[in-house]
Amino acid sequence: MQNDAIHQQMLSLEHDIAAIETYLGENAALPAVIRQSSEASLAAKQAELHALNQQRTTFADASPSGTAHVSGGTVSGGVVGTNLGTIIYGTDLNEPRREQMVRYLQRLANKKEILQLHGLAGNVDKGLSLPDVYVMLATDQRVEVARGDAETLAKFLDDETLKASYNPDQALPHQAIIEILPLVHDLPSRMADGFTQRMLLRSELVAEAVLHNQHVVLCGAPGSGKSTFLHYLAWVLAQRGRDQIDAHTFLHGWNDNGHRRMLPVMIALRTLAGAIQRDGPSAATVSAALRHELTTSYDLRQPDELLDHALSRHGKALLLFDGLDEVPLEATATSADRATTMQAVRDFAQLHSGARVVLTCRVRAWTADLAKELPWHVATIAPLTGGQMRHFVQAWYPQLVAKGAITVEQAERYRRSLLEAVFDPTRPRLREMAENPLMLTMMAQVMAGGELPRDRPALYERILSQLLEQWDLKRNGQSLAQVIGDERIGSDQIRRVLDRLSYEAHRAAESKERGRITTRDLRAALSEYFASVKVAGAWEAAGRCIAYFDQRSGLLQPEDNGAVYAFAHLTLQEHCAGRHLLLVEGVEQVMALRDNDRWREPIFLGFGVVMQEALGAPVMKDLLTDLIHRCDDRGAPKPLARWYRDLVLAAELGADRNWAMLLEKIKAPRIQQDIRAGLVALLEDRENNLQAEQVLLGAAQAGDHPPL
Repeated sequence: MQNDAIHQQMLSLEHDIAAIETYLGENAALPAVIRQSSEASLAAKQAELHALNQQRTTFADASPSGTAHVSGGTVSGGVVGTNLGTIIYGTDLNEPRREQMVRYLQRLANKKEILQLHGLAGNVDKGLSLPDVYVMLATDQRVEVARGDAETLAKFLDDETLKASYNPDQALPHQAIIEILPLVHDLPSRMADGFTQRMLLRSELVAEAVLHNQHVVLCGAPGSGKSTFLHYLAWVLAQRGRDQIDAHTFLHGWNDNGHRRMLPVMIALRTLAGAIQRDGPSAATVSAALRHELTTSYDLRQPDELLDHALSRHGKALLLFDGLDEVPLEATATSADRATTMQAVRDFAQLHSGARVVLTCRVRAWTADLAKELPWHVATIAPLTGGQMRHFVQAWYPQLVAKGAITVEQAERYRRSLLEAVFDPTRPRLREMAENPLMLTMMAQVMAGGELPRDRPALYERILSQLLEQWDLKRNGQSLAQVIGDERIGSDQIRRVLDRLSYEAHRAAESKERGRITTRDLRAALSEYFASVKVAGAWEAAGRCIAYFDQRSGLLQPEDNGAVYAFAHLTLQEHCAGRHLLLVEGVEQVMALRDNDRWREPIFLGFGVVMQEALGAPVMKDLLTDLIHRCDDRGAPKPLARWYRDLVLAAELGADRNWAMLLEKIKAPRIQQDIRAGLVALLEDRENNLQAEQVLLGAAQAGDHPPL
């Protein structure tokens, strides 16, 4: 009886909370005093509801019949899911409705909880727990934390230095101070007093951007965590809807003591684009696609009532549309085009004005034309900070231990080694790679297979080998060779084709963007190679090979609905392009590209790969000789500025490879001596326009050891 009375109190509170939230959501322009009063009342009722919930039950789960496990026994009736159900339906929740909703939320939570991985064998192939390894993501926007004088900010600063708990290299984004700004308008009056007012800023969290904006376009680089965030958010809300409240379901910035509840519905936009092409770009088509997703992916027998009620309650349906960039730019026989698909989502959101919507898209694909048609709030995921990297690494290896993939001792060694490598100031490219969640995950996986190579090209070779090896493992009973139809062909052979295509894509791309390989060019290149080695039915084999890539997309990622492919990260493209440049195109082409800043990293990476090759010595010797020679390949004297730049490049290449090891390989000590002599001439030439710091760097790198 006591539980029944508490239950009635909880229902009454749920009604009040829903009414206040609807009032606040529908009246954005309320006077501050009214809004503050309403929010205070809301917080009080939510706290009271939470206390009653804790008093009444300790839930493990709900049985299909609605029985809940309770301290001291069991009680019957709708318990788990009642809170969200009452909010959605706006009335007392009958058992069939509660059961329908709880089953959906439980299946959604089960599906989103597992993070699928590429590149690890054994138990880990079954995936890891997403809540246990998820890293809090931030946007590139700033949020004020505090402002004031030195005394006011003493909590954050210690003698002008951020305390460790607020340092971005240590703390997660919700606490890390990312920027300290002087309050310029306050300077004249404050300088006389001997101190300056300042403002401390942190990064806005992605979860905050979703909470504070009804409609959000979430942009990010490839591998930045857009889709993973949606999966995690859907899991969190599914758990909250089932009253599973714990540390994993807490989202910083979401008030209600972390208990805000919504009904999440997630769909891939490429799936929606297919429905639109078939049935037309109407709100009814979007609605039907959402219902179809609930039915086919979660075996929800009658989704209409649940979805309709959620959409009609302000702010209680959260629609997650994933991957606009995966929808083709131009319509195909099976897919609507990108703009039409986006407009259908926009029209649906306008029709259901109370629904909250998140749409994800890669930064490169979010054009000004699309932004004009969809003027929603845009949140761009920021690169990982040191604190986020530390959090990920600390969480990652214990999960591998739990799966039986590594021992506790190995976990500690890998954790320590990976963090040392990422934060090594002499290896800035590793830190840059680790700023991308996908690349950091790959580095962690490489470490789990052994030590992380200190040499940059060796590390990238390991990552590529690990990803390519997945193509050789059987999937659905077939390996890559079996799919192609020739046991001679594996990832090592395909690698040569990918190297050439990455070289061509890198030449065609602009700035620091990844190049794209069209599916047509990829299939033609594979077919040409298969024909050259006498694979039967080369064109058809190439098509089967590409279809297999789609299943193993850790390295090559399909875009524009499979019309093009791109490497998972620019670094991997640069590495493969450098391999082809040095191993196939040769020294002459390196010399032709050496002035192009886009080719600097591929040249260095390719030079590192060549050093590991049995026949690489002549290539390295020829390149260094051509760089330090006073004449070009036609025998004409190089302009002095050109020769000086070549000398510095030669010195940097030698230092990057370690002069002692390089000279042992090429057996040409005069090369280093000639570089030193040339740099001395450069330093003495007061008329040259090469910057002094570049000259000094080159001089240091022409020494016996690379600079510290």
